[in-house]
Amino acid sequence: MKNRIILRKLMLLTSALVVVIGFQNCAQDVNFKTANNTSTFNNDYYEAVFKTSNITEKQTSVVVGSNGIEVPLTLDAVTRSHSETFEQVNRPSYTDLFKQGHMPSMHNETFTQKSNNGLLDILIVIDDSGSMSDEQNHLAQRMDPLLSAIKDTDWRIGVVTTSPNHQCMRAVINKNDANYANDFKDAIQAGASGGTELGTDNALLCLRCSTPSWVRANSSLAILFVTDEDDDSSANQATLFNEFTTMGRTVGQDARVYGILNSGQLGHYDDIINASNGIYGSIASSDYTDILTRISQDVSTILKNQFELAVQPNQGSLSIMVNGTPWTGNYTVAERTLTFTDTLPPEGSTIAVSYSSGGAPIVNAFTLSQQALETSLAVTVNGQAMPMEQLSFDKNSNQVVFNTMPAENSDIVVKYKENIPLIESFKLANAQVIPESINARIGNTPLSDVMYQNQDSSISFKTPIPEGMSLSVNYQEFVSAKLSYNPGLAGDGVSVLSVVDAKTGNPVNYTYSNGMINIANQDYMYNRTLKVLYSNNDLRTAQISLDPNAVPESIQLSGNAQSCSLLSQPMRLYCNTDQPISVSVSYITEVPVTEFTLQINPFLDPNQGEWLVMDTNGNPVPNYTRSDNVIRFDSPVNVTDLVIRFVPNEVKLASN
Repeated sequence: MKNRIILRKLMLLTSALVVVIGFQNCAQDVNFKTANNTSTFNNDYYEAVFKTSNITEKQTSVVVGSNGIEVPLTLDAVTRSHSETFEQVNRPSYTDLFKQGHMPSMHNETFTQKSNNGLLDILIVIDDSGSMSDEQNHLAQRMDPLLSAIKDTDWRIGVVTTSPNHQCMRAVINKNDANYANDFKDAIQAGASGGTELGTDNALLCLRCSTPSWVRANSSLAILFVTDEDDDSSANQATLFNEFTTMGRTVGQDARVYGILNSGQLGHYDDIINASNGIYGSIASSDYTDILTRISQDVSTILKNQFELAVQPNQGSLSIMVNGTPWTGNYTVAERTLTFTDTLPPEGSTIAVSYSSGGAPIVNAFTLSQQALETSLAVTVNGQAMPMEQLSFDKNSNQVVFNTMPAENSDIVVKYKENIPLIESFKLANAQVIPESINARIGNTPLSDVMYQNQDSSISFKTPIPEGMSLSVNYQEFVSAKLSYNPGLAGDGVSVLSVVDAKTGNPVNYTYSNGMINIANQDYMYNRTLKVLYSNNDLRTAQISLDPNAVPESIQLSGNAQSCSLLSQPMRLYCNTDQPISVSVSYITEVPVTEFTLQINPFLDPNQGEWLVMDTNGNPVPNYTRSDNVIRFDSPVNVTDLVIRFVPNEVKLASN
């Protein structure tokens, strides 16, 4: 019999645990994950399994053989069960890639100083209207006069027409092109089918052209307009000269405008040419040799003494020797162009240039893109994992620091998680929480270090919930005070002598009627322990003050109980003794739960969906009412485990 009572007790205690099978929000961005790894998880509904009774272990003591018998009484409450799920932070992972630096490359180049060195970019704007066929042929045959004074420069010629229907650039001809003379002829003979002349507009278009980007940095710049008509462009002299300035040129010094024009229709061309210190000749001439030679000589006066290097030097790395002697004159380096600015090397001299290019700093510290969690760092160099003792992490600078400098050009990979603080406390949805009822767990593992903060109804833990874990919390909400108790003191010979606080001994206001002790509201405090002193005429028999929800078969006696036995109706303890003895009575209570709250996404309407209330075999459990997400029964439920499921309408529609 005793073994069966113990087994029953264990079974009832086990059934007191509320297990959340799992639920997930399908329609909103709030996730509810399964809290039981052995249960079936479904993304289409919210579901929880509730126990239909609360099991509590209790103990009291009875003195037999005394006229003043003391019985403990613990004040209880009307409660409501709740289940909530929380998600711990899941820190995002990052992978940062680094390339170790390397030493720069060294370069040595040699140039010979000539009388007219430098970079020269010439733009020819050729009229392609119906009257220009002969003029195009005249110019196409006379490239040599145009280059006569500037043939030793590093020249480049761009060609564009005055027609509004043209590409950004008709042609670009370089000094080093194999067939530059034929290319020049083909570009100048643009045809005579054009219409409106837009010389200045098209010149601006070519200066700004990015495909191809033909004007070189720090080159001298010349524009030659060849046309027999006035200019119909919207752009004017100011627009063109502003473009020169934007390009880093100075009008009249390293940027000039020239022309072969109709003297009767000069338009604004002659104003632009004169303002830039350029010259022009007549389009009506049968031979353009003279004017092109004079233009070539004038262009030579704006040349800079320049040399184009193979690659762009690193700043401050360039050194110059002229005929074996270090150069002390002034010079500038812009991208790949070396320019002597005042004193020039002597004609025919040898210029030796040494410089470095490229390279990157070789370092031992690498800054991560996100603030890193130090314990998550994983570092590889050229695919080999680095032991953490060979490096360190500087939290202030967010840098991985190597004890030994990684080799040049090493590929360094750092994987880590962002250092986002873990959530330390979780706020429960209800304020009137009974702390003793809180049951927190991760999966099937219960947590014993729960701390409850009454100020904000939150729970925290001595050790934070691990990253990415789902926390399930079951608890009882205080609904109202329980003021009436049946201590089981039935019988004509029983009378209550006093009720006092078990700790302080202070008296407690009460009334005793029909076997019930009624505690005054002002003296009520949840879980307060009282002592009830009563008298019994039969000194060998003592009334046992048990909770009215006690499970009779769970009652066990201990202490000086060898001569004692239990009597029922009412519950009494009879001991064959003439001396007062104290007997401990332990038992469990089983309180039916008739109200159940299913936690769902607060953004969902609980009235827009299907509710199912059933046992664990899927059989419907009837005779309940529902208010929003709360299920209520008028009487105890006749199943041990109650399954409540909610399927939102939007999920039902999606499945259909």
